[in-house]
Amino acid sequence: MSDIEANKAIVRERHAATQRLCLGGEDHRQHMAGGERHLLAGSMPAHSTTGIEWLKAWHSQTMSPTFHGLGPMIAEGDCVVEEWETCIHGSDGTLYNNQYCWIQRIEGDRVVEVREYEDSHHVWTVLGTNPVWPDLEPLTEPRASNLEGVEVTAEFALDPTLLRDPVPSGGRASNDGPRADGTGPEANRAFVASLHAAQAAGDGARVDAHYGEGFRHFLAGERPFGWDHLPLEELYAPLVAHLASPITVRFGPMVAEGDRVFEEMETIAELDDGTVYDNYHCFVHELHDG
Repeated sequence: MSDIEANKAIVRERHAATQRLCLGGEDHRQHMAGGERHLLAGSMPAHSTTGIEWLKAWHSQTMSPTFHGLGPMIAEGDCVVEEWETCIHGSDGTLYNNQYCWIQRIEGDRVVEVREYEDSHHVWTVLGTNPVWPDLEPLTEPRASNLEGVEVTAEFALDPTLLRDPVPSGGRASNDGPRADGTGPEANRAFVASLHAAQAAGDGARVDAHYGEGFRHFLAGERPFGWDHLPLEELYAPLVAHLASPITVRFGPMVAEGDRVFEEMETIAELDDGTVYDNYHCFVHELHDG
């Protein structure tokens, strides 16, 4: 197998070992390095003393196993990316149904680092019912970057007018700009970089030219998110109305395979009430026919 396929096999074996553990078999932790680093990109309860304490109370009344649905992987170099969702039924009538994206770094035959993205508001509202967690408070200073230890490949101030859904035009980004022409990951990576160059320039028409007819955008979370979400302009209107600084966006390195490109992003902005918007994002871009 190629290194990429071997790394995918390592991740698949972790899943298989977890399933065997649920059925009374081996401990899946043998597939993890002893010093594995795990970034959970979300807000967790401040009163938690360990990484698992905040799970125990809600799980004490669950009525089902944890059902996982795993999507196709994206792999390049020593990284494996996968999307998945989890569904657990609780006797208190709540349903835990979260959406995740993980980027896992492999060394040898072990996973040594995970950066996990999830709908942390869903965690708070479901797991926080038993017992009741404190209300979430806005940030007043930036938090640790989700890109710590990785290369920042692009950083710029985003024009607030670009916080909107694109209007797909399907044209070339420029006469000589790169296109996702189906020739492989390098072309697709260049195409996403071209999108960011258009965003950095504040050129809405160039941004729109990167999107084709039938474009769909999934946002993790309940309504107003999901596939059928409110327009991004409406979602971000409260942020834009209270900006006290530029909106800084930072992108990490891409992971590209086939017709998909994965990347991580951080967004930071100061607001006029002294709070800070500092969000962690990841994207899976699916590209076809330029």
